[in-house]
Formats: sequence, C-alpha cells, structure tokens
Amino acid sequence: MHFQVEGGPETVLTAGEVFHEPVGVPVRFDAGPEGATFLGYFLLADGEQPEIALVGAVPVE
Repeated sequence: MHFQVEGGPETVLTAGEVFHEPVGVPVRFDAGPEGATFLGYFLLADGEQPEIALVGAVPVE
C-alpha cells in the first residue's frame, strides 16, 4: 500500500507495518486493486470524540 503525508515522500507499507498520521495534516493512501484493512488506535483525552474524514473514499460493498 502506498502512503504519503502531504508534502512528504511516498512510502510503500507492507502487511504488519505501522505508520503515524500527524494531527491536522492530510494523508493519502492507495491500496491498489488488492485493497487493505486498517486497524486504528486513536489516543483521546477523557470525553474527546475521534474525528476522521474519508475524502474520496470508495465504499466497500
């Protein structure tokens, strides 16, 4: 899967690798025709709600 933080180089991630998304910076993923499954952990303060926006995401059928 290709991963890129806005303004940074593109990185190829393989199964089991981890990555970090900086707060407030857009990121891009391209899983290619194989697709990908994500497991995400969001560290939040008490009472804080997670914020995620999937821009241009293709729905899974």
